[in-house]
Amino acid sequence: MTFPALACLAIVLAPVLAHAQTVPAKPGLWASASQAVLNGKTLPTIFDIHGVPEAKKTQLRQAMAQAGLPAGWNPSLTCETATRIDLQTILGQMKAEGCTPEVTSNSGSRITGKVTCASGPTTGTGTVEVSGIGSAQVTYVLNMTGTISGAPMTYKATTVSKFIGSDCSQLPPGVDADMLSGQ
Repeated sequence: MTFPALACLAIVLAPVLAHAQTVPAKPGLWASASQAVLNGKTLPTIFDIHGVPEAKKTQLRQAMAQAGLPAGWNPSLTCETATRIDLQTILGQMKAEGCTPEVTSNSGSRITGKVTCASGPTTGTGTVEVSGIGSAQVTYVLNMTGTISGAPMTYKATTVSKFIGSDCSQLPPGVDADMLSGQ
């Protein structure tokens, strides 16, 4: 997992840590689209790569539109098989990445928080918001400021995830199975 992804997961899961060692997960196929902006510049996506055929890019754009995902963002698919997620594993990964979360608000379907991270030459503080918890669409937004190797940085990562269906073998039209992460 990446530095920002662990911070988002930590914020989502930290409020339930005192109550349980695991939390429920919705098994099935999830489609996501992510965008990252570093120091005011949008980081490249698969649509910016010159080696990807235009026909493939068009298929991906159409599949993303059908799923209701933001156009031009990095698409991905995940087949979630677990019905429970082990909090200790996720919190251990977060700690290994050097992040510490603090929940500032928890309304059940929306959690906001602060995060502080220090990993190698990168340090930062920021805010995270996770909305749509428990629904078929979850949105994560992480805003951070800090330094990379002593140089100032601002970073914003946004991910929209949508539940596609309980059968992971039923991929959206125009989407290849090689897009499944962790498979």
